[in-house]
Amino acid sequence: MTDATTPAASSKNGLAIAALVLGIVALLGAMIPIFGIFLVWAPALVGIGLGIGAVVKKNAPKLLGWIGLGLSVASVFVAIVSAAIGVGVVSTAVDSAVSEASASAAAAMPKEIVYEVTGDGGSADITYSSMTGGNWGSENANGSPLPFSKTLTPEAGDAWSTFSSFSLMAIGTADTTTLTCTITVDGKVVSTKTSTGAYTSVLCSSSSY
Repeated sequence: MTDATTPAASSKNGLAIAALVLGIVALLGAMIPIFGIFLVWAPALVGIGLGIGAVVKKNAPKLLGWIGLGLSVASVFVAIVSAAIGVGVVSTAVDSAVSEASASAAAAMPKEIVYEVTGDGGSADITYSSMTGGNWGSENANGSPLPFSKTLTPEAGDAWSTFSSFSLMAIGTADTTTLTCTITVDGKVVSTKTSTGAYTSVLCSSSSY
């Protein structure tokens, strides 16, 4: 009769080592915010497959296989959590930027624009920036008695609510010796000019305030 002998257990398990390495790689990749969810799948799935193969392999050490399998499975959950946190952070940052931009635009919007013309003549021909039907243009007020004043009040959302360029021109008459124009935006004088002489003209303009 021939004696049957039991094969000696191998001291190495190549599948287990490979599973461990892939598990570590997958876990590190999973920690990358947002993009980790795309990087983790290949090493994690292969690591899971090799880990399962390592733990079912007969006559071979299984500890590293279990560790590799656990790391590969854990990396998938870590990637999902990391991606969710990353998306939340980006979304919060975008919302904050949009809110700040909206607040800045609202703060920059002129609330009141006042055109004024004064002089020692009885009247003047006046042209100033205006808005009709949501579009910027100019309006004439010929023969307007002096002093002249025109107030424009933009509303939020108007096409011109963030416009910051204004102009005002006046032409005096024969009895005019001094003519002054002034543009005031939200209580701040942004342009003022004075001219002298008969039929004198004066132009005020501002491209910012």
